[in-house]
Amino acid sequence: MREALHLDPLERRHLFDLVRTASGPAVDLGSAERPRARPALRMMLDALDPVPAVLHGPCLDVVAINRMGKVLLDDFTAPDVGRNMLRWMFLNPKARQVYPDWATIAEQMVAILRVTAGQGMHDPYLGRLVDDLGGRSPEFARFWADYRVYQHTHGTKRMHHPQVGIMTLNYESLVPPTDPGMWLILYSAATGSPSEDKLRSLSEWAATHDPPPRGRATPAEPPHANEQSAP
Repeated sequence: MREALHLDPLERRHLFDLVRTASGPAVDLGSAERPRARPALRMMLDALDPVPAVLHGPCLDVVAINRMGKVLLDDFTAPDVGRNMLRWMFLNPKARQVYPDWATIAEQMVAILRVTAGQGMHDPYLGRLVDDLGGRSPEFARFWADYRVYQHTHGTKRMHHPQVGIMTLNYESLVPPTDPGMWLILYSAATGSPSEDKLRSLSEWAATHDPPPRGRATPAEPPHANEQSAP
């Protein structure tokens, strides 16, 4: 059957998840049982600085983020930002400034949530998140209706900061072996690249300056001639 459907490995796994969980009980990922960062994990994120690092759960709730993660993305510990990356992506104007390729990244985030949905179809927290975003963002509703699945593993992303312009950064997604449902995302720049210089300059600048006001509109700069765009 799987050959007839022409499914790739991730799609096959998603299909099996759907079958396995179709008759299972509801498990609320928004409850007290949601994965939380161990103190040692939080300390590790801080120790990784100036490498930007973010730790998120299965519904893309930010569980921990270090100093440079906040500088590069946003302060997900602030009450006016909130901790869910999907809400930030579709409802916060800053996300479109951070990601020059916003539509591509936003579609991938929705497809990541689809994988989580297959693992817990009856999860009330996930259902509330999807219903809320679907009602407030036509773009989220369109991407969700596409029914794509995606796994965040590694690659490159173009990211913008008003202090240094556009950087092409590598990302690596790691799963702590004793923390199921957690994803640790690390960002770096290719050695010797213009983006490495920009990321270093941004870290040095951030060490002596308060972050710029969230939501301040800043036009993105064109990519450097020697830098490749994200796929």
